Amino acid sequence: MRDSGKTTISRSVDCRSGSGLFSATGSDNLVLENPDREGWVTRSVQEGKKWLSDPAPDWNRGLDIAETEANLIEAAQLSPIRELPTRGVDLVRTRQPNMDDLQALVHRLISILEPYQKK
Repeated sequence: MRDSGKTTISRSVDCRSGSGLFSATGSDNLVLENPDREGWVTRSVQEGKKWLSDPAPDWNRGLDIAETEANLIEAAQLSPIRELPTRGVDLVRTRQPNMDDLQALVHRLISILEPYQKK
């Protein structure tokens, strides 16, 4: 097999942390995922915290925030596949409305996203 001199970039997941990263094949260099390069992580964390601090939070708005956060987490591969955040949102959505469950879910999703915010 002949080496064309090109570096192949492949996507892999660090199984210990569940975080996504890119690696160059045949190299020890790793490039970590940057899920907040367009500011979506920062915005969704801020919106989630604002919603959590509201004394009378809107159920549908909370579901929208949770769904956005869950999609960001899955798209950037920030959580293991066995714990899909979108499944958690779907479970809360299909059950009888329970604000405590929704607030706990939003809080958990925020805690996953916070380390990836732009500083």
